[in-house]
Amino acid sequence: MEQIEELRRVVAEQPLNYSAHELYVTALRNAERRFCTTCHYAEDSAQSQASDVGWACMKRALLAARTDMHERLPLAPELWIAWVEDELEDVQAVMPQDSEQEDDSPIDYDKERLDAATEAVLKLVHTGLRDYVSVDLALLGMQILATRYELRLETMAQMRGRMDSELMAKCATHFTQGARMWTCRLAVEAAADDELRQERAVWQRILRVPLANYEDWVDETRVKFPDLLEQLAATVESVRSMVAQREHCEALVNAAVSASGGAYNESVQSAWENYLALEIQADPNRAIVLLERMVSLHFDSEYPWLRYAHVMNSVLQDKQRQLGVLSRALRNLPMSGDIAAAYIDALETNGMPFAEAEQFLDRCIALTEQGQVLAPAIAHSIWDKARRTLLEFARRSLVPGADDHAQFTAFVSRLFSSLTLDNVSLLLLACRMLVLVADDTAMARTYMEKAISGRFGKEVSVWLACLRLEEHIHKRHQDFGWRKLFRRGISVLSTESDVLLLGKEWMETEAVFADSSNWLQQASAAIERRVALVRQQEKDRIHRSLGRAAAAVPAKRKRIHSEQQEAFADASAMSSQYLNGEHALTSGQSVEKQNSSQARTTRPSGSAGRSEALGAMEARHDTKSSAMTWYNDQCTVYVSQLDKHTTAEELAAVFGRLPDLKEIRLKHTKDGSRAFAYIEFTSEQGVQAALAAHGSELHGRKISVLRSKPPKAASTAVGSASALQAPRLHRGFSAMYGSAPAPAQQPAMRLTIDAQNGMPAEPGATTTTEARTETSGSKPSLSQADFRAMLTK
Repeated sequence: MEQIEELRRVVAEQPLNYSAHELYVTALRNAERRFCTTCHYAEDSAQSQASDVGWACMKRALLAARTDMHERLPLAPELWIAWVEDELEDVQAVMPQDSEQEDDSPIDYDKERLDAATEAVLKLVHTGLRDYVSVDLALLGMQILATRYELRLETMAQMRGRMDSELMAKCATHFTQGARMWTCRLAVEAAADDELRQERAVWQRILRVPLANYEDWVDETRVKFPDLLEQLAATVESVRSMVAQREHCEALVNAAVSASGGAYNESVQSAWENYLALEIQADPNRAIVLLERMVSLHFDSEYPWLRYAHVMNSVLQDKQRQLGVLSRALRNLPMSGDIAAAYIDALETNGMPFAEAEQFLDRCIALTEQGQVLAPAIAHSIWDKARRTLLEFARRSLVPGADDHAQFTAFVSRLFSSLTLDNVSLLLLACRMLVLVADDTAMARTYMEKAISGRFGKEVSVWLACLRLEEHIHKRHQDFGWRKLFRRGISVLSTESDVLLLGKEWMETEAVFADSSNWLQQASAAIERRVALVRQQEKDRIHRSLGRAAAAVPAKRKRIHSEQQEAFADASAMSSQYLNGEHALTSGQSVEKQNSSQARTTRPSGSAGRSEALGAMEARHDTKSSAMTWYNDQCTVYVSQLDKHTTAEELAAVFGRLPDLKEIRLKHTKDGSRAFAYIEFTSEQGVQAALAAHGSELHGRKISVLRSKPPKAASTAVGSASALQAPRLHRGFSAMYGSAPAPAQQPAMRLTIDAQNGMPAEPGATTTTEARTETSGSKPSLSQADFRAMLTK
């Protein structure tokens, strides 16, 4: 008993734990069997009575546990069979015992009680077959039907019809186990007193269904019906071809599932679809077995469940089984928005009893109260759709009456009080149903208050809808509640058009239902006052907007003026700096003219400003260089062809043991499609060791390890060196000093004249010149002194 109590507690805490349910049911069944055995072998009446009480308690607990498990989870075929067998044992207690009399006099027994008991077990069999296509469970159902025929509870025609429609249609097409169903069906026809034409009809039906073991029936067919041998041979040949195709599809499915590790991906889906198409083409009922296998392997994926429901609806045209599949899917995947949407669509298409609608609502409320926040699609549109569907079911299912009205009111109250609501139209629909169906004015006005008090209270359409409901209430109860609603509405609406529209409706309603001049005058006056107030508020709003705009103009002008002053100050400072530089250069030129001979041997005093400028430039460059991080490219390798998921730890595992390792820098491209790394060492020995790792594998890819040759860094370094060693000269520098001081190991630099336009080749720049080769017929180049001498001749 302690084990049973512990399992009961686990099931209560984890209602979707299949293993806990199964262990709980098994423990209760074993305890019930022990009590039954103790009851049969009790030594005295007191012990027998106590065993009877314990047996009855265990039977009730077992039935409650099985029912709870079936409502929450799909039962396995073994659990269904055990449940049916236990119920058949109870049926045996009310069945007539074997009579010792030799005549054929009728046996006395409670026919009505036996009929109800066997029908209850048959209903349990059909419920189990809706969960799983089990041949063993269907055979139990055929056994019960045969027993009913023997007890004269059904005729032979009724038994045949129920076998064919309820059991054979679901399980007789099973490829490997269906032959057992046909064997039982043939036994029923052989035991009947009819002629062989019924058995022949069954054989003809068998030959139209592909089964796996036709060869076992060849001899029997040859003896009884030799004319069917040709048809049997053709069927056997088609079955062999189908077996080959099924084995091929089975191999593809097993390979795809094994390769994916049990996960459901595109390759697994393609393999299942090919297999399913083959089974549907052969016999749609046989596809159910394959679908059951698919959802059992991938019960945590949405697509197998949706595919199962689609086959039930479009191929088998079984609406109830479609709802059963989707209900099982919601138990396994309560967070799935697609399954919830499919379930709601199936409810709208098929319909369901009011009790089942309440059960679905209870599950929705339980999920919400437990904090299991569903997907956003469920939280909004799907839940609204569910509420609308449940309201329609409730309205159609309930017959007008006082009790049904109370039941409907309670249902609507639970529907809208336990769940959040953002759809005001649905709330108004509930109000309309409360008025027209349940005639509950108080609750209808409560929900109208929710509609107009929320964020939709500024919408005139909401007020008009509430007005229509108040008109219906007035027709039934002569209640003038619309007047209070109108007064409140025109005081809330903020635009003149909305106030006039609602006021027009108020006047028309007063004219139709009240026809009172006093109330018409009051309504007209209230509307006029509200319209005047709205107009005045609109004027005030416009004036306030204009005032804020006018107040913002001076501030904007001040800000623009300040920006203009700052720009003018910056321009003035730049002009002053430029003019100061030109003045220093002009002064230097005059000094050079006076001391031209000394300027050739001694650096002029004017060059001190230039030296200071160059020194400041070098200082700024050194400061910037010290602030940046510089790397030694000579001792750095570049690693490429890396997978985008590569981590620094994985690179450290490959290069971490190399000598003189300094740093590993892992980088990714901007789009994140690939990765690369720089690995820096402190010596050439580490670089050589890293280059030896070229071509090694990481994440299944061969990596590339090369010396680092960053072109951008190189060009930057060269450009910085050029700027420091040969700075750009001012255009007055050559005129003042003749030529720039040439650094060592560089060609001579001087200012040259472009031969085409007589202007300097580049203002303010120096150009390397080479000796011009004299060619025949060309004029020799003249110096300035030669040119002056020619003019003075």
